[in-house]
Amino acid sequence: MSMIGVTADALTAGGIRAAGVLATSGTLRAGLYGDALRRRGVAVIEPDEPGQRQVMAAIRAVKGGLAGPAHRRALAEVSRSLTDRGAERIVTACTELVLILDDSGVSVPVIDSARLLARRVADVALGREVRSSR
Repeated sequence: MSMIGVTADALTAGGIRAAGVLATSGTLRAGLYGDALRRRGVAVIEPDEPGQRQVMAAIRAVKGGLAGPAHRRALAEVSRSLTDRGAERIVTACTELVLILDDSGVSVPVIDSARLLARRVADVALGREVRSSR
């Protein structure tokens, strides 16, 4: 079971055609989410260079226990730039990001990949029918 696959499945099932992805620079460079989403027909919209610096600063702040309102506002601003470019959902592809970003500052739903994976694991454990997440 893959957090990336589960996220891609959820976006596809929801009929999403374009998703903004917030993740570490390494995750974006590796194409982990991008490849899985594109294989399912979902366009991937990533932050521009200044936006990615804001994302990385927010991740470092969460890890250091220093995240505050300025980081929340910065992530909301980056998310809005992704929606302005066509993102129908914002994917938090880094577990730290959901600690400081929610739907309140963004005009589209924010998708928490870790929460989706937890739900899928619970469904499997409880014997509920689930689709492949590869």
